[in-house]
Amino acid sequence: MPSLPRLANLSGTSEAFKGDLLMAGEKQTIEIELNNDHVTFMRIIMDDYNIPTESKVMRIIMDYIQENKDVHDTVFKQTRCLRCD
Repeated sequence: MPSLPRLANLSGTSEAFKGDLLMAGEKQTIEIELNNDHVTFMRIIMDDYNIPTESKVMRIIMDYIQENKDVHDTVFKQTRCLRCD
């Protein structure tokens, strides 16, 4: 069975087909600031895992954090600064 094309911006939604499943959901565009090492890391992940866009990488990360509430304190409670002296 040939892969189905990605459908984008249908009435404010972005939809894609994965196998026989329709992957859908309304998406919003936001602007975020990332450091150069964040962008480099994101692009490495895109290449290593064949993820098509930076937006998809962020959605994967957000889905993981939303689904795994047990990691919230580990991720958000500790103050981190990889670029601080």
